[in-house]
Amino acid sequence: MNYRKLDARLSEALADADGGARYEVFVELAPGLTPDEVTRLEQLGVCRHGDLDTVVTAHLGRKDLEDVSELSGVRQVRLGRRLRQA
Repeated sequence: MNYRKLDARLSEALADADGGARYEVFVELAPGLTPDEVTRLEQLGVCRHGDLDTVVTAHLGRKDLEDVSELSGVRQVRLGRRLRQA
């Protein structure tokens, strides 16, 4: 896992959680991803809705977070927040 790409809240959540936990995250992408990088992100559950998307959301487990953090086209992964229902 590339912890330099994870924000502090996500790193802390990973340290405190069991192996089966899943996380709502924001994934910041570098511009100009290669087709291989896009395919790998989609396989891991990170889906872009357009070619210009630079920040996308995903629901990932620890293993997928590890794989996403190692991709060169990923700049940062931040823990999302669950919003209250109105």
